[in-house]
Amino acid sequence: LSLHDALPISGSAAFPFISLNSWAKSGKAGLEVETPPPAFAKAEQVGNPSERIARLQAVGQNLKNPLDQARTRFLLANAYLEQKNSSAAQNALEGLKHPVLEGWILAKQAEALSQQGNKAQALAKWQQVLTEASGSFPVPEALYQRGLLGDATSWNELLASYPKHSRTADVLRVRLTAKPGDVVALSQFVRNFSDEPDSLTFARQREKLGALTSEDGQGLGMIYLHQKLYREAARADRKSTRLNSSH
Repeated sequence: LSLHDALPISGSAAFPFISLNSWAKSGKAGLEVETPPPAFAKAEQVGNPSERIARLQAVGQNLKNPLDQARTRFLLANAYLEQKNSSAAQNALEGLKHPVLEGWILAKQAEALSQQGNKAQALAKWQQVLTEASGSFPVPEALYQRGLLGDATSWNELLASYPKHSRTADVLRVRLTAKPGDVVALSQFVRNFSDEPDSLTFARQREKLGALTSEDGQGLGMIYLHQKLYREAARADRKSTRLNSSH
């Protein structure tokens, strides 16, 4: 199981709640992380943040492994952020070290600063994610959050570097809300997101505008197939085939 597979979205500003339960190995050479004890595994899966905090605090008193202690603090910080208790989250993250979580620790620190309205500090912390955790899973989130804080170039980089990331879909929705019928944004959406709730809406908008590329046709076909609209999928496939043969 990859790190990305262990990131279901939770309530903290749609920011990932990180389940560490399946991290038998981190993917870094030579590093092994022990499977958490059963009590820890149960505590981190509690949906209600208040109850999760209470359970993590109770379990944390008995943990001996430094890695388990570190991720308990990390998960506590995440739960505090869900409660909008940024000060408690910052206390839990203060001085926190973990060989797998470096980028996420910085990201949670940035989220806490954003909750407090410290825009300049939050921008700087998200930039720290980009410079110190390059290539890690929090990077798309850092680009997205920097865009929300006013750095438009970060959104452009997100769209270019992570075309299939869920945050790219979020950015495209923002742009299509601001500029309905934007052909470039519609094309990028239909090419990369076949199973989003609004994929069909954007697919029909893009097809209606015409001037399709073969990539557009393939994307439309995938969306229609996902919706079990087989005639429309076949039509899109024929368009894609004609466009491919014309090049």
